[in-house]
Amino acid sequence: NGVHVWKANLDGTNPIQLTKGIDEGDSHWSGDGRWIVYAGGVESQLYKVLAAGGEPTLVTPVKGVNSIIVSPDGTRVAFRAWDATAEKTRICVISFEDGKPIATLDYEFRNHQWSPDGRSLVYSYEDNGVVNLWSRPLDGGPARQLTHFKEGLINGFAFSRDGKRIAM
Repeated sequence: NGVHVWKANLDGTNPIQLTKGIDEGDSHWSGDGRWIVYAGGVESQLYKVLAAGGEPTLVTPVKGVNSIIVSPDGTRVAFRAWDATAEKTRICVISFEDGKPIATLDYEFRNHQWSPDGRSLVYSYEDNGVVNLWSRPLDGGPARQLTHFKEGLINGFAFSRDGKRIAM
């Protein structure tokens, strides 16, 4: 019983259950397609499991993981998690290989994803009822506003494969 991570062909054939714990979900493929990362367990921690099957591995002990995204080059994972010490939600960026922290950002935006070059996180931010897209570099530089709308909301967005356009 419970929610599990499965993989299947695009048409739904050849379904294979990859996890057997409890309440796994929010899964995402690694850049090289060898792994699937997911939030799982009672404390919703970040795990990875080989797409070919096998035993899952705990990537980081951070609890309350959700909104997982793997960087375009597959070397980093960003996710949202509750920071009990600070009593706020943060975006954590860690190494995909060993789970070591790379960056932590205060969560003050609606949703996030990697920039096409993998150097920053792009997110939608609401100010006075208007939502625009911003880019925050992971090297510690200042955030940069990408869109300059004067009205309206952005509920979701996606980059074109070449990284030159945004659908929203």
